[in-house]
Amino acid sequence: MKKILLFSSLILLLLFSTSCQKQPTYLQPHITDLACDTETNCPEGLECWNLDGTSSCVDPDPCKWYCGGADNCQVLESFPPQIQCPTGL
Repeated sequence: MKKILLFSSLILLLLFSTSCQKQPTYLQPHITDLACDTETNCPEGLECWNLDGTSSCVDPDPCKWYCGGADNCQVLESFPPQIQCPTGL
């Protein structure tokens, strides 16, 4: 009986903790307040990118919106990846 009670308590704790995960708040269009790194993943539907020296969970495909829609933005190989916009933007 004690095992069943302990198991049930663990299940409830897991369900409660996953439902209480922080929801992203958008600080500016496409960029959330959630930080990310090699140990902290972004929620589903967001990606980890380094924009201006800050690693954040952002909307996918930042070349389309971060560099003003520039087709020739550069993605620097790092983790998280960084974007370099063409000069003059």
